[in-house]
Amino acid sequence: MKSKNLARIVSTLSVCCLLCVLSSCEKDDYYERPAWLEPPIYEVLKADGSFNHYLQAVDRTSYASVLQGAGLYTVFAPNDSAFNAFLTQRGYATVADMPDTLVDKVVAYSICYSTFVFDSLGVGGAFKFKTQYYALPYKDPEFNNEWVVDQTRQGTWVTTSNNYKFLPVFTSAFFNSYTPALTPADYTTFFPGLTFNGKNIQGGAVLRADMRAENGIIHEVSTVNLPLKNIADVLNEPENSLFKSLVDAKDMYDEYLFRTYEEVTSPTLLKSLQKIMPKENISRIYIKSYSDLAYSLNLENIVDPESGSYEAEKSGYTIILPTNDALNAYMTTRVLKYYPSGQNVPTEIIRTLINAHLIPTLVWPANYSTSQNGNGDYLNGEGSTGKAFAESSIIGGSLASNGFVYRSNEAIRSRIFESVYSEIFLNPAHKWSNVGFVNNFNTSLRENLQKCTLNGFISERFTLLVFDDQLLEDDGFSYNESNNTFSHSIAEVNANSRLTRLLREHLFLGLKNDEVDSEITSFSTPGISNEDGWNFAVTSFGDPVRYKNNQIQAAGNIEDNTFVNLTKLDETYLNGTVWKVDGLLEYSPRVSGLSDDKKVRDLTLWEYLDRARTQNPNVKLFVDYLEKCIKTYPDDPANTALDNINTEQFYTVLMPNATAMQSAINAGLLPPLADVNAANPDAFAKAAFFINSHIIQGRVFVDDNIKGYLYPANEMELNKALVPVMAKVNATVRVDSTDIQLTNQTLLLEISKTTSGLLNFKPQDVVQGSKVLVKGTTSNIVRIQRGKPTGTSIPNNYRSNRIACKAILHEVNNYINYEVVK
Repeated sequence: MKSKNLARIVSTLSVCCLLCVLSSCEKDDYYERPAWLEPPIYEVLKADGSFNHYLQAVDRTSYASVLQGAGLYTVFAPNDSAFNAFLTQRGYATVADMPDTLVDKVVAYSICYSTFVFDSLGVGGAFKFKTQYYALPYKDPEFNNEWVVDQTRQGTWVTTSNNYKFLPVFTSAFFNSYTPALTPADYTTFFPGLTFNGKNIQGGAVLRADMRAENGIIHEVSTVNLPLKNIADVLNEPENSLFKSLVDAKDMYDEYLFRTYEEVTSPTLLKSLQKIMPKENISRIYIKSYSDLAYSLNLENIVDPESGSYEAEKSGYTIILPTNDALNAYMTTRVLKYYPSGQNVPTEIIRTLINAHLIPTLVWPANYSTSQNGNGDYLNGEGSTGKAFAESSIIGGSLASNGFVYRSNEAIRSRIFESVYSEIFLNPAHKWSNVGFVNNFNTSLRENLQKCTLNGFISERFTLLVFDDQLLEDDGFSYNESNNTFSHSIAEVNANSRLTRLLREHLFLGLKNDEVDSEITSFSTPGISNEDGWNFAVTSFGDPVRYKNNQIQAAGNIEDNTFVNLTKLDETYLNGTVWKVDGLLEYSPRVSGLSDDKKVRDLTLWEYLDRARTQNPNVKLFVDYLEKCIKTYPDDPANTALDNINTEQFYTVLMPNATAMQSAINAGLLPPLADVNAANPDAFAKAAFFINSHIIQGRVFVDDNIKGYLYPANEMELNKALVPVMAKVNATVRVDSTDIQLTNQTLLLEISKTTSGLLNFKPQDVVQGSKVLVKGTTSNIVRIQRGKPTGTSIPNNYRSNRIACKAILHEVNNYINYEVVK
C-alpha cells in the first residue's frame, strides 16, 4: 500500500517537474530578444565600422552605457573622416590625446533627447534640439572668482531645467515652412564657405539618415560639433570689448547696472548644484543673470514670444555687435557728445544704446528688413522699404547657443538718439525737461517726438525749442530728485501744470510728404508785410505765437515786450529741427504783472476783446454787443468772466467789422444795441446767438499766410476743418409732418484757405437725410482783414492776428448766420 502511494507521489512529482521544465522553457522563449529588434545605438555604430573614433570617445564617458541601455535618443554621430579632420585641426594624434572635458562635450552634444527621423527635423518650427550637454557652474573672475551658475529661467535656477545646449539643424522642411521662407543665405551667412543642402547640422551635414536602433535613431554627420557659446560669453571676445564695457557698466556704488548675482540660500537648491560637480566642494554659489535689458544675455531656456512659454527649440535672441571703432565713433559723435569723459552717464542712455543692438527674437537675413531692435527701431532704419540684409552694414554672422550674433561696421541707430527728442534725452542741461516729459507724456508726446523712419513714421516733423534747466530755475522752479517732484517759488503756481504747458508751448507740429510740407524750418522768413513782417503759428499746446528775425513771442512776451531769441542747433535729426532759446515763451505777463498772482495768470479773453475795441474802431460794435449779451457781469469792469467761456479752452473769435455788423442789423439778425438787455429776453437771446456764432470753440486759427493747407496740417483734410462754434440751437423743426426736437444742437463752421493763403469761413447746414433743419448762411464770403486800423500807431495793433492767451482775434468782412428752417 505504501509502495503504491509512494509510486503515485513520485509520478505526481515527475509530472510537476516536467511542467516546471516546460514552463521555464516557455518563459525563456517569452523574454528572449525578438529577432526583428534592432541592436542598441552603440552596437549599430560598432557594427557599421564607420564610427570607430566616435566610439572611442564614447567609451571614455558615461554615455557608453546610455547608448547601450534603455531610452530613446537621436545621435548625430560624426564618422571617422569627420573625427580625423577634427583631431588634425585641434592638434591631437588620437582620441586618447583629447582631454576628458573636451571628450565629454563632443559626446554629450551629439546625443539629443527623444527620437527624430530626418523628415521630422524642422517640422513645426523647431530647428534646435536639446542635447545631453549642459553648462556647468564655474568660477567667475569678474565676481571675485566666486562660484556662479547661469540662470535656467529668467532670474533664477530650477532643478528641472539645466542650462542644456541645443544643436541647430537646418533642413529644407524648416526653411520652407518659415515666414518669410528662408534661403541658402540664411545658412551661409553663419557658415561662409559652406553649402546649404537642406541637411545641414550646425557646421556640417547629414550624410546618412535614419539608421535605426533599439533605443533611437542615428544620423551620420560630416563634422564633429561642439557646444556653442551663449551671447554673454561671446562678449568676452576682444573684438567686443567696448560693447561689453557698456553691459558691464557700474553705478556710483560699484554695483553692476545690468548684471546680477544672487546667492543661493535654499539648502535644497544648493545641494542640487553641489551634486553637479561633487569633486569641487562648493559651499557657496550665486545665480548669474542680466536684467533691465531687452533680454538676458546668458539665458538658454528662451521664452517664445508667441506662446509665452519656454521653447528654446524654436526661439532665440539676436545681437548685432558693431566693431569697437564703429561703436566708439557713434558714442563720441552722438550718444555721449555731452559726456566727453564718459563719466556720470545716465543709466537710461547706456541701456538704450545696448538695447539698440539687442533683438529679443531671431533675425534671419530673410526677415532683417522688417526686424526691430529692443527699442522698437528698424534695424535698417526704414523697415520693409529700406535696405535688405545684403546691403546692410553687417559684415558677418555666427551662431550662439541662445541666438544669432552679427558683426557690423556701423552702430545700430535708435530713434531716441536720432530724433529731435534726443537733445532733451542726451543733454544734461535739459534734465528737468526730460523728467517732465517722462512724468507727464511718457507714452504720448514723448513718444511722438521720437516718430521717424526708424520706427516706421515717414511724414512726421517737429520743430522743438529747448530751454536749459537754468531758465526753469530762474523762473522759480526747483526739483526734488528724491521724490521726483517739482515745486515753484510762487505759491499760486502748480509747478507740474506750468512745466507741462511750457513743454508743449515750445513745440510745433509738422508734416512732410508728397502733398504738404508744414514743418517750420526757419524763424527768419519774412512774414505778413502789413503786420510788421510777423509770421504767426500755433504751438502744440494750442497757443498762438508770432516770430520773425529768429525771435519769437507768445501772449505774455507781447505784454512784457520781451523777445525770445532762437539759435538753430548744428545737428541733423531724422524728424525735424531743434532750436535753443535764451528765454521762455510766456503765456502770462511775468514782467509787467503787478503781483505774483498776476505774473502767472492768463489774461482773460474779455481783457483782450476790450483792448481790441479800444484800439480798433472797426470791431467796437461787435465787442459792444458781446459785452451786453455774454459778459457775465456787463456792468462790473472788474469781473471779466464771459458766459460759457472756459479759461482752459481755446478760441478763435471772428469779429465782423462795423459795416458787416450794420448789415446784420439791417437784415434783422441783430436787434438794436439798446434793446439788448435782460428786460428784453428775445432781443437778448438773438444777440447772444449771433455773437456766439462767431466764436470758434476748441482751436486757434491764425492767419499764417501759408498756402494750400491749414496749420497744423491734417493729412486727411489738408485744406479743410469743420469746427464747432459756441452757438447752439434749441428748437422744434417740422419735417414731413414729423416734429424733430433739436436740443443744444452743435453748429459747425468750415474753414479753408484760398490759393493765396487767406482764411475762408463758411457756416454749415444741419441736415437729417436730405432735409435741411438749420441753414448756414452768409451774405458774402467771410474773410479775415489784414493790416492795421487806419490812423493808428499803437504797437501790436492789428485788425487780425491779435494774439490772446489761448485765443486769437480776427476782424472779418462779413457775418455768419445760422437760421432754423421753418
